[in-house]
Amino acid sequence: LEFRRVLFRSPVTGVVTATNTDLEDDPALVNEDPLRDGWLLEVELRDDEELEELIEPEEYEELIAGERDEE
Repeated sequence: LEFRRVLFRSPVTGVVTATNTDLEDDPALVNEDPLRDGWLLEVELRDDEELEELIEPEEYEELIAGERDEE
């Protein structure tokens, strides 16, 4: 199994306070259980108001469903 580092853009600003080291041994958790055991990191927010600009989970599901249809 190959481990790769991936850069991604966060929708919020702040300081990373924890990372999920369990992913080093089992990276598949990100896809298998992203809302529980597959979490990536914890962030101490710089500005709580940024949360108001995030989309709801249902809206995200609709967004990616549309992208899947285009493939």
